[in-house]
Amino acid sequence: MTGVIRHYNTEKGFGFISSKNDDSIFFHISNIKNRPMIPEIGMSAVFDIIDTPKGEQASNIVLQASSNKFLHIGDLRIKFSNIKEYGVERNSSYNSAPVLSLDKRIGEIEREIAEYKQKISDIRRYIEKEVFNIGRENKFDSSGGLLSSLICDIGEALQEINSKSPENKAARKNKRIVLEQEHNSTIAMYEQLIESRTRYAEQLRAEKNETTNDEKYRLSQNNQLECLYIKTFQNEEYVFWKHEVSFDIHAKLKEIDENI
Repeated sequence: MTGVIRHYNTEKGFGFISSKNDDSIFFHISNIKNRPMIPEIGMSAVFDIIDTPKGEQASNIVLQASSNKFLHIGDLRIKFSNIKEYGVERNSSYNSAPVLSLDKRIGEIEREIAEYKQKISDIRRYIEKEVFNIGRENKFDSSGGLLSSLICDIGEALQEINSKSPENKAARKNKRIVLEQEHNSTIAMYEQLIESRTRYAEQLRAEKNETTNDEKYRLSQNNQLECLYIKTFQNEEYVFWKHEVSFDIHAKLKEIDENI
């Protein structure tokens, strides 16, 4: 089976491969046959699928070196090895997709972006909590009355003083470095997803703003409207309408054919 590396955690040595039918298959670096080649997002791979107690997993993985060739469309660069679907369509959904449908798609993407931002926020709050608790590990129970409450207050005050000692300050600094290194790749992945989904939402908003344009409606009715569409393994989608761009979409289609 063939697929493309969709995600890889360099620190933990695992990731996911997207197969041609869009399934995400877990893999571990120990199952890569042509090591020391390192997996990269967008890199092609040939692999087998095995059943494990935790589910399906990729095995006997052979990584294929990335060509590092890009499709250039204006300021946009798309790696050829990262293109999952593409083609030219005539009189497709440019005008047939109702505005409400576009609103729904934009809303779904905005919810995805909010979820990714929340995940980043949760990770950063976790780091701050772990760093803050250094030197404050002991818990005091104030449920035993006035004396117990007084002891609790004294204990917490001593903890606060102890937490500001040079040793604990150094321990907090080291803990922060370790935790940030541990979670940086995950945060970076979510930030990349936020960036790509934001670009896609902006593209849909632009499409929504143009759906009622009379000239485009006339073109679609005459079957003159064509577009080049591209979808990547990260689910980024691009649409280039023939009458809006300065390049030949069929020439770009041929360029993709020759490099994939």
